[in-house]
Amino acid sequence: MTKFLFTILLIGLAGFVFFRFTQPVLDDIGALRAEKALLEAGLENAKKLREVQEQLLGVFNSFSSADLERLNKLLPDHIDMVRLVIDINTIAERSGMQIKNIKLRLPEEEKTTPSAKETAILGFSVTGPYTNFQSFVSDLARSLRLVDVKTLGLIPREDGLYEYNVEVQTYWLK
Repeated sequence: MTKFLFTILLIGLAGFVFFRFTQPVLDDIGALRAEKALLEAGLENAKKLREVQEQLLGVFNSFSSADLERLNKLLPDHIDMVRLVIDINTIAERSGMQIKNIKLRLPEEEKTTPSAKETAILGFSVTGPYTNFQSFVSDLARSLRLVDVKTLGLIPREDGLYEYNVEVQTYWLK
């Protein structure tokens, strides 16, 4: 009978030890295995992203420096209003005109809304005959710098020339 009671006591003690000490450790092991699976999936995604990054870097490195310069001029990574004014003035001079009354403003909605794309509006005026202005707008449309004409005002003068008030919107990426 003592052996029977001793066996029951040992089985009870084993059950107590299992449920008190071993079961929480097994639960922790299960949670750690689930976390390990998540981390391995994240590591696999990181490897795939690194491969895509290397492919894109290879494509980027295949561009010539002249193409990269043209691309940076088309959509720069910062605003360079001095360069923009010089570019527009060069276009105007080729058309026999010169820009004046230059004004820069950043639209209010762009200041409050965070975005990867930023815009600025450059206002200026040019004076000359209509044919020169047509040439100026045509050259501006063909330039590499991305600009949209937002407003255009026309004021006739007594000497037969016109004063054109122009606002253009330009873009850059952050």
